[in-house]
Amino acid sequence: MIQTLHTTLFVICAVSLPAQDSFFKIKPKYKHLKLLGEWTFETMQTTTQAENEEISIINKDENNVETISFNKDGKLSYNAKSNGVRNKGTGTWYTKENRLRIIADSDTIDGTYQIENDWLIITSNEAETDDYYAYRVTIKYRSK
Repeated sequence: MIQTLHTTLFVICAVSLPAQDSFFKIKPKYKHLKLLGEWTFETMQTTTQAENEEISIINKDENNVETISFNKDGKLSYNAKSNGVRNKGTGTWYTKENRLRIIADSDTIDGTYQIENDWLIITSNEAETDDYYAYRVTIKYRSK
């Protein structure tokens, strides 16, 4: 009787547990490790919060390409062509939870990041100043 009860409970658990998608999923301890490697630019959307919201989109084409590489030691390298002008260099990167900071040359990018499948999405927001409207930039990269 007890043997049958254990077998029945095992069968019920074996059938019902896979239906719970996240039950056996292993979440990575260090989410930022997914950043490591090469990423290629696909698109950038800038949303300016002016009197009328303005949206500007730049897609990858022959005049707008970029590859960025995140290395394990916190260094990064990039090779870009923007509006036909080539630019390459190195920098550093840092993460804390979903926040990402990239420092390259004289530029610093502070934003959030998320990785979905083979996509890296970086979003940064700038507050309005006396000279500029507030804006949000979302850049999408694909894993190379």
